[in-house]
Amino acid sequence: TPIEMWDLRLSANAPVELEVPDGFTTAVVVLRGALRASGSEPIRDAEVALFDRTGGRIQLEAAEETKALLLAGLPI
Repeated sequence: TPIEMWDLRLSANAPVELEVPDGFTTAVVVLRGALRASGSEPIRDAEVALFDRTGGRIQLEAAEETKALLLAGLPI
């Protein structure tokens, strides 16, 4: 099945928008730092955020220098 894996390095207070395909299961894993996803509560070190499979844009904003992975794929 198709997958996407993005290695993210985000600067503090510099929001980014990422486009994810419709129907994909999508998660963001914070490896170091903290971020908010589309206005969520802060996601910190070793935490994971899961998104709806509706696709579209995800806005990420780091509160500090942050390293994260965005993982997306079609369900098997």
